[in-house]
Amino acid sequence: MALVAAFALLAGVYFVIRGTDRDPGGSGSGDTSQGVDDTIKYGVPTFTEGCPAADVAGAEARCTKRAQCWSGILLIQGQLSSIRELPCAEGHVFETFAIAAVPPAVVDPYQDALAEDPSVRKVCSVRTLLDSRNGDASRYGETDWSIEVLPPTPEDRARGRDIYRCVATLPGVEGITGSMFRPR
Repeated sequence: MALVAAFALLAGVYFVIRGTDRDPGGSGSGDTSQGVDDTIKYGVPTFTEGCPAADVAGAEARCTKRAQCWSGILLIQGQLSSIRELPCAEGHVFETFAIAAVPPAVVDPYQDALAEDPSVRKVCSVRTLLDSRNGDASRYGETDWSIEVLPPTPEDRARGRDIYRCVATLPGVEGITGSMFRPR
């Protein structure tokens, strides 16, 4: 009897994991390029199909399935000291348009070291940003945006995630609400 219960439990776990692997964001997209390990690695569900950042050769960059919006950035000596993820429906400053693992050549993932890496520069480029825009964001051109490379957040570091994000804002536009890079 115990063997049957153990088997049923394992089968249930398998199907839950298998279902999560097929659609980790619950969006019904059927994107199988994202597994449970990727959600753990990046902290959020991600995808590559139709993601402009994923087109950067060798960068292994992705897009987030759900919008990630942020408060202002506080960097101290190139390390991210303070930032807060905010609901995109509320006023926010920055939004993620790409996410990737820190390149192996970057030993210390400080903001300045990341921003100098050729692969990171391509992922966090104006071209990638422009190709990532959605909805109303299309009305803003390349000179309207300010792009920042976001080193691992304090939460990322605490969870052992060695990732960076490309984030953007529209300087002079106050109270940005909604998503500029994910469908609403």
